[in-house]
Amino acid sequence: MLTGAQLAPFLLATSLITLSPGPATALIVRHSAIHGFRSSVAVLAGIELGVFCWVSLAGIGVAGLVAASPGAFTVLKIVGAIVLLWMGIQAWRASFAMVSGPVDSELVGTQRAWRGFGVGLLTNLANPKAMVFCLAFFPQFIPAGAPVLSTTMFLAAIMIVIDTAWFVCLALAAHRAKGFFARAKVRRALDRVAGTVFVGLAARMVTLVR
Repeated sequence: MLTGAQLAPFLLATSLITLSPGPATALIVRHSAIHGFRSSVAVLAGIELGVFCWVSLAGIGVAGLVAASPGAFTVLKIVGAIVLLWMGIQAWRASFAMVSGPVDSELVGTQRAWRGFGVGLLTNLANPKAMVFCLAFFPQFIPAGAPVLSTTMFLAAIMIVIDTAWFVCLALAAHRAKGFFARAKVRRALDRVAGTVFVGLAARMVTLVR
């Protein structure tokens, strides 16, 4: 078991990383503001499951093998860029087919929740930056002699709790402002900003090196 002194730097680093804007932030704010809180929770669940998968693979060494293989890393990088580019295009397309008012019925909300979960999960699983992060970040906080897998999973659980708490607060804030985001002009602007962010991240991912 880690001591408080060993956990403190991990908690600080994790909190700072969580607060840093990224594709997860853009995804959750957009889904909560436009499609509702339920949709954003589904996106968050997918994102955190992706984190859990990469951490698990890093803990047992599989992620390290992928990162060490130039071919596998390149394929993952290209897939990640395609996913982000697709999300950017979808957001831009949505901005050109905009109407005012609420957009989600119960049925549509359920469909959007599953779709959001899949997008959140795919965003992380196809992201080599998430894999490299897990490989580089967690070992720094594992004390010498501690069991690697169980300690890594323990730290990952803490990270997921912190992530979830922050993103739920963010989603609730965006959801409460849903009346503002229901305006066609505002929603169009949000979609275009999110779409531009995703396209930019896709371009950046293509140039990612290990």
